[in-house]
Amino acid sequence: ASLANGININGGNTDVTSNTMTGTVGDAVLVTAASGVDIDNNTIIGGLANGVHIVGGALIGVTGNNIGGTAGAGILSSGTTDLTVDDNTLIATGLTNNADAIHVDTATNAQVKKNTVIGTGGNGIYVNSNGGSVSGGNSIVGAAKNAIQLDNSTGVDVSGNIVLGAAQDGVAVTGGADNTV
Repeated sequence: ASLANGININGGNTDVTSNTMTGTVGDAVLVTAASGVDIDNNTIIGGLANGVHIVGGALIGVTGNNIGGTAGAGILSSGTTDLTVDDNTLIATGLTNNADAIHVDTATNAQVKKNTVIGTGGNGIYVNSNGGSVSGGNSIVGAAKNAIQLDNSTGVDVSGNIVLGAAQDGVAVTGGADNTV
């Protein structure tokens, strides 16, 4: 049996707005190799995989979503260019799979700002990016690992964040160069 996703986008210039998804078996929202996609003001509750999963693509915005109780990451992205993750609320994500609340991997110019993370099984925010920022008032409370993990990134600004109760470091920087914390 295949895993069923809530919404599956494989194309460009698409808005996913004001939906409620509960208990999906696959990802609540899966975006593959798409450009010009906005995922805004959705509510995602529960689920056996990730809340929002983005694979490749460019000019993608994930804004104003409420995501809670996912077994996997709240927001998982890999291989994107010009990704913005802004003003989302993530509560109790990744607790089953020790996943990060927000996980941005192999990105170019990722902007992660004004997000609230309360309780996660992994890092609050994990970023591996060439350029971009993790700034502008992210609040992370109760991460099972680091509140913010900057991994092999270059030219990323990490500033203006609030961190409380991370099991490991508030901000951990491993590898990379020319970052500002």
